[in-house]
Amino acid sequence: MIGFFIIRRLIELHKVSSLIADKKLDVFSTPVTKNITKSNWHRLDENYDWKAEKAEQKPVSYLSNQCIHAYLSFVFRGKDRNWSDIVVVSDYDRNKTVWRIPFPAIVELFEEASNDWPHTYHMTFNPKRGDYDVTTN
Repeated sequence: MIGFFIIRRLIELHKVSSLIADKKLDVFSTPVTKNITKSNWHRLDENYDWKAEKAEQKPVSYLSNQCIHAYLSFVFRGKDRNWSDIVVVSDYDRNKTVWRIPFPAIVELFEEASNDWPHTYHMTFNPKRGDYDVTTN
């Protein structure tokens, strides 16, 4: 989970290009079947309709926030005993859906971010914010 915090900070500090900030990951959402509370959050089979899981694309910033503010998080292993997925949802979204993020997508994101260096900075003053909007290549 700390990796997603680092990715978010790199984006906020413009230490990676806009390609990483704008990237979307292929993930899966599963709807909630019960109200998620502190006494039942760990009951994945009872609380979610896994048969209704659907593929989606979500921005890196959204998924980073899900991991940073996780109400629940689990790491799954595949049949080969290697890590296969992270299941996570933030405290804010806990009664909407849970997200399954495949490990290969996470590894790819971290590798891309670690090799990504902005070559150009473009700053435009935003009077509403009273600060500059920054974009990178």
